[in-house]
Amino acid sequence: MSDCIFCERQLNNEEKCVWCGFPQKERETIPGTLSYGTKLKDYVLGNVTEVDGESTTYIAFDKTIQKKVFVKEFLPVTLVGPRSNNDVVVQPEKQVLFKNLLYDFVDMYQTLQKINSPAMPKIHEVFIENKTAYAVIDVVKGVSLKDTLISRGKPFTFKEIRWMFEPVFALLGEMSRLNIHHGGISDETVVVTNDGSVVLTGFAIQDLRTKNEHVAYKLYQGFSAPEQYCSDRFQGMYTDIYAISCLIYYAATGKILEKNALESKDISRIFPKHAVEAIRYATKENIKERIDTVEDFVMMLDGKGTVIKPKAEPVREKTDKNKFIIGGFAVLFAVVLLIVFGSMGGEETPDDSESGTSSQSQIQQETSRVPNLMGYNYADIISDPSYQKDYTFVKLEAYSDEYSKGKICQQSPQAGEVITPGTTIYLTVSLGPQSVNVPDIIGISYNDAVVKLDEMGIVHRKEYVDQTRDYVSGMVADLSIDEGDSIMINDEVLIVYVANDKPLATPTPKPTPTPEPTPEPENPGESEDSPEE
Repeated sequence: MSDCIFCERQLNNEEKCVWCGFPQKERETIPGTLSYGTKLKDYVLGNVTEVDGESTTYIAFDKTIQKKVFVKEFLPVTLVGPRSNNDVVVQPEKQVLFKNLLYDFVDMYQTLQKINSPAMPKIHEVFIENKTAYAVIDVVKGVSLKDTLISRGKPFTFKEIRWMFEPVFALLGEMSRLNIHHGGISDETVVVTNDGSVVLTGFAIQDLRTKNEHVAYKLYQGFSAPEQYCSDRFQGMYTDIYAISCLIYYAATGKILEKNALESKDISRIFPKHAVEAIRYATKENIKERIDTVEDFVMMLDGKGTVIKPKAEPVREKTDKNKFIIGGFAVLFAVVLLIVFGSMGGEETPDDSESGTSSQSQIQQETSRVPNLMGYNYADIISDPSYQKDYTFVKLEAYSDEYSKGKICQQSPQAGEVITPGTTIYLTVSLGPQSVNVPDIIGISYNDAVVKLDEMGIVHRKEYVDQTRDYVSGMVADLSIDEGDSIMINDEVLIVYVANDKPLATPTPKPTPTPEPTPEPENPGESEDSPEE
């Protein structure tokens, strides 16, 4: 007899738990990843499900909600080395790049947490541990669009696609308002659920979705936009609109969108004319000619309007012209410098030592050391003009047993490090302790109890019970967790049982037997309803 390493229920020598469904042995060991059964907060990690250039994804068991989740660990394989216990160890020369990408990862998932959409998996939590970051994501039950078309054996109709993708369009609109985009929309990252709805998965930082030299990027042939194959080109919502247009074409034809495919005579049998034009303008190679908002794309896709942009001038012509103008100014500036310095030829120049001193002094003026902000109130720091003048702050949040709510519990770069003016400083602000003890509130009024619970951040719910002589109406009569016991903030709900206003039950007195009345003689002239005289 043993207990499951995930849900901790008792096993009868089974290799797979009948309660949570997790095998008790690892499928295979992948070097550099966390071992099978590792505990992170309230999550127990299982097998690795995916490894890419940005992160490693584990199937895990959430002990709080008692269900499977995905835990994505930020772990760019090209920047890290062997672990030190569970801690991530970054290659020394890539520390700065790792930190920048780490904060991109945290910022992206914290932004996605704000979105509540049926077209994306819920983001439960984002936290820092093992010198890296983790995102906890809902498990979506379904198969990729690619596998769906294979098992289905035929493409979808345009009407089916339009209905399926409506929630995705709404999601992209919300993402656009939050100034983020996906960058990896494809037949592999779009999942079709059992009820036929579509869910967008595979969110990642932009460096994974852009051809570059420092991260093992991942693009999708036939769906990734042209700008993603160049590290020096901007990306935006027009990048996702390009991809989803290719995906719509793929779902309706079973084929990758190729050049001149929209000119085919058979295309009119698949798409309405206005939908063809929408896809055409959404997949222009030049982003200045491309539809760049979700609202415009949907409007054109439905035939409710036309959004045609003027043809942009070739980039090469603009570049050559700019080079000519800039070159002319450069020559003119060089001539002016020759004239000025020529007139100064007789002046004495400083010696090498003085020049070196001056240069060193200038370097010292252009750098500063990071102040120690640990333990200070975040609100005080960001409202201090002296800090705002020299630094840019980015706020992160985490639970801390050492620092009270609102205090800065971590900072990066660390205090004392040399930086240049304008350097971004990431400040982690404490959310307070993750667990607290349930206060003594039984026997007080519910309104007073709410004040205490809200101050401590305890999530609670009221339920009514019958009042008694000890606990009258409006008084806290009992709790789902005993007073003094620990409760997880935001992860557990405390049920507060409050006495209702139903009158107290009193015993009914036993009736005293009374003698039967003597029957009176009948009077046929009076009815039963006649009043007595």
